[in-house]
Amino acid sequence: MWKWTFVALVAIGCSDPEPEAPAAAPEPAAEIAAPEPAPAPTEQPAAVEPGQAQWSVALREGENMALLATWADTTPEALLEFNGLPSPKLRRAQSVKIPGDASKQTVFEARRAHFVEDRLARFIKAKGEPALAQRKVRRGDSLSRIAARHRLPLWVLIHYNAGRDLDRLNVGDSVTVPTFGSLTRR
Repeated sequence: MWKWTFVALVAIGCSDPEPEAPAAAPEPAAEIAAPEPAPAPTEQPAAVEPGQAQWSVALREGENMALLATWADTTPEALLEFNGLPSPKLRRAQSVKIPGDASKQTVFEARRAHFVEDRLARFIKAKGEPALAQRKVRRGDSLSRIAARHRLPLWVLIHYNAGRDLDRLNVGDSVTVPTFGSLTRR
C-alpha cells in the first residue's frame, strides 16, 4: 500500500517540499540542429531484384530474418518483400527464398555454419564439455519436451542429433542428449 501512496504523492507533486520559484520570462526558441546522419557503411547490402536467381533455406532453431539477411548480404526488409511476407516473425523449418546464384549460396552456407559453430563453442565454454547419452523417446515426448526435461536449449539438442528427422519422433526412438556438468536432468 505504501508504494501506491508514494506514487500518488509524486504524481501530484506533493513530494517536493521546496516552493516553486516564480516563472521566468520565456526565452526565445532556439533552433535545434538536425542530428547528423550516421556515416554510410562502406559496402551497402545488395538490393533484391525480381527475376534474380534464388534458392530456399529452411529456418533453423535460433535463426531469424535479420541473420538470414546478414548472411545473404541484403536487408531483412528486402527479404520480406522478396518472399512476400508481411512480418519478420518466422517459425522453425519455414522455407525462405534467398536471392543469388550458387557462389552466393556457398558464402551464405559458410556464414551460417560459422554462426552455429561459434554459438556452440560459446555454450560449451560456459557449460563445459558434455557427456553424450542415448535416451529413449517416451509417450507424449516432443523434442522441446525432451530439451526442457534435460534443461537444454532446443538448438543444442538439434545440433547433437544432426542428420535425423526430429519432427517425427516415435516411442522407443533413441535421441542423443548431451549432459553438461552445470545442467542436471529433472
